[in-house]
Amino acid sequence: MRKADFYAQLIMAIGAITAVAVFPFNPAAAFFLLIIQFVIGVWQFLSCLLCVFGKTAMHRRKTHHLILSCIYLTLLAAISSDHFSLPEIFNYIVWTVPAWCLAFYYLFLSYQSAFPSAKKGSFLRNISF
Repeated sequence: MRKADFYAQLIMAIGAITAVAVFPFNPAAAFFLLIIQFVIGVWQFLSCLLCVFGKTAMHRRKTHHLILSCIYLTLLAAISSDHFSLPEIFNYIVWTVPAWCLAFYYLFLSYQSAFPSAKKGSFLRNISF
């Protein structure tokens, strides 16, 4: 299940990056990026909730991700209210950059969870005597 979770996130992230790279100034690509961003965010938020409440592998690091995600969503709710009027470029940055940083951080955590590495720190660990 962990590998399927990782691959689904990876495919969505690659699709978003490809759309932006191929059509950098196309409004349809920007809309596609926001749709994929939303889908990845919901996917990762639900996956993180399941991992945190199920106390699965990487529980502590995924708890930190969940807390950061909740802080970010609270910040977005505060900024999107009518009390703030921010420059348009700042809105683009706030709505995309932290979201993708959180997405790639969780993708990294999912990779580490799906493909645990061998025991680290031993010299010539492939050769056992």
